[in-house]
Amino acid sequence: MLKVMQKVFVVGMSKELGMTAASIRRVFPCLDELLTLHCSFLWRLRQRQRDNRYIATIGDLLLEQFVGDNAQGFKDAYGVFCSHHQDAVSFFKDLCKTDRRFNAFIHQRYSHPLMKKKGIPECILFMTHRITKYPLMIEAIIKYSRDQQEETATLRRALHNIKVNMQLG
Repeated sequence: MLKVMQKVFVVGMSKELGMTAASIRRVFPCLDELLTLHCSFLWRLRQRQRDNRYIATIGDLLLEQFVGDNAQGFKDAYGVFCSHHQDAVSFFKDLCKTDRRFNAFIHQRYSHPLMKKKGIPECILFMTHRITKYPLMIEAIIKYSRDQQEETATLRRALHNIKVNMQLG
């Protein structure tokens, strides 16, 4: 969703509408940082898959992602993104009301095949919920890794760290 938001909205807002970087950041706070964090994580996951189609362990990658600098990066970026959620949606709605070109651009983008009829407010909401999905995913992996004690312990540490760092429980 991050890459879609960037390609469908951000690039067009910049190139077609000539919006300032500050205005774009106001609609999509920390998008570049979140994109970098998620792409880096995805690259490591894909590298593990390239090394061996059968992935025996993933806990070490999850632990690495949610400890230290990576965890702080996630916490900082998601903290800014989520805390600016209301402002982003409000600013977006104001732009739709006051800027005809922006409104036409947005309506044109709603029909983009990658958007599946989602708009900016839905994309922003999706991203604010995304971080809460990691604990659910890790819990599901733990459930199916019970016979691997070391992997389960690593996964539990990753789960604990994400909950603590993101203050999810």
